[in-house]
Amino acid sequence: MHLELYIQNKLKAGTETKVLAMSLLEKITEKNISQKNIEIATQFLIRSGFLKSAFMQYSVRFKEKSKIPWPHFIEIFNRQNISLPESIIELLYEGSKECKQSPSLLLHPSLKNIDSKWAERTQRLYRYKEKKWLEKKERLLSKIEFFYNEQLLSDLNDAIDKFNRIYPEAKDDIKKYTDSYKEDWAREVVKKNKPPYVKKETFSLEIKEDSDDLALKKQWLTALLEKTPNSASHKDITVLFIMIDGFEEAYQAIQHHPEDSVKTWIQIECLLELEKFLEANELIKSKKQDFKEDKDLQLAILYAQARILLGVGKVQQAIRALDTLLSIDPFYRSAASLKNRSHNPKAGY
Repeated sequence: MHLELYIQNKLKAGTETKVLAMSLLEKITEKNISQKNIEIATQFLIRSGFLKSAFMQYSVRFKEKSKIPWPHFIEIFNRQNISLPESIIELLYEGSKECKQSPSLLLHPSLKNIDSKWAERTQRLYRYKEKKWLEKKERLLSKIEFFYNEQLLSDLNDAIDKFNRIYPEAKDDIKKYTDSYKEDWAREVVKKNKPPYVKKETFSLEIKEDSDDLALKKQWLTALLEKTPNSASHKDITVLFIMIDGFEEAYQAIQHHPEDSVKTWIQIECLLELEKFLEANELIKSKKQDFKEDKDLQLAILYAQARILLGVGKVQQAIRALDTLLSIDPFYRSAASLKNRSHNPKAGY
């Protein structure tokens, strides 16, 4: 279990901070605990005032050269207003490099204030992370282009869905694909679900002549949904609705899809787009624990909660929620972008 969720659940259940701290001390001594969970536990101990308890682990961890929460070592001293000599910090940096954990140390905000050398190291790390982030984006774009050219519609759907979740601010980069293939996809859905004995007239639509193009598409997809017995295809039709901003119809269509993380994410996204913030919040409360092992969905839920807070006018609480998200994943670009926009409401959310 992700330790952050464990802490959240304990605090919500009313567990005293001291009791929880003792529990975390036991957990960070477990052999199979992950580096990430050690860092989360150490951060909690520091922020809740148990500095000595947080520090006790280092003598053993330095000796074993294993799973060391590097940045928190510096933070413990900072909390006590003790300045570490630069030679000691340099040794910490060399040790973190040896353990392949130097990025986590360099992300500590106090280092950039020591001298220009540390600021430059941090900047190099950010440039490297950004390069990797953009390379990942280009690989995903290449996959989308390949799936589109080969007409692998199911794979194309999954790739576009993943791209929109990771790079929501870059939807225009794949607009030509989403606009071009949605009709091919709809025809494929019809072909896949059409019984051989059904005549073409079965799918004839009664559409009003004065309907605009968007209304035509919504009517056509609604009729298609009614004629599609295969619930697995309802996800495909849902995505088509989303592409034409038919979020109300998409929300209704996805109800027929089996319960999974994709369905939950689409439901939340539709409610947010419809500005039904209270309903979105209730859905998150009821579903959050169902997929607690899905890290991507949990991050998406944190992002959605920030959007809800902004939607109901609680800007400062939203910014704090975004700060929490960015402390977990500093390169969650949509969260950083939303935080910047929250400081300038005229830019919109």
